[in-house]
Amino acid sequence: SYFGSQWDLKGETGAYNAQGRNVFNRFVKGADPAIRPGDEVMVVDGSDRLLAVGKANAQYRMMMESPSGIAVKVREGVDSGKSGDGT
Repeated sequence: SYFGSQWDLKGETGAYNAQGRNVFNRFVKGADPAIRPGDEVMVVDGSDRLLAVGKANAQYRMMMESPSGIAVKVREGVDSGKSGDGT
């Protein structure tokens, strides 16, 4: 299950997000259906470990159905040591 504003990622992309890089739609495995653009969100991996925080850039349906686009603009990753540059 998913809690509040969480995103669960496919594959090994979580390492990049933990470095402060944005989350792309095609790598999102699941999220809270109530998430809307501009919402503050937590990015987690399949084990619910926190990887990053940022702002949702897409609503749930668009993020789950679209193979392209940014799902979350990451503000800070847990391994970045500071705010990421978002790239």
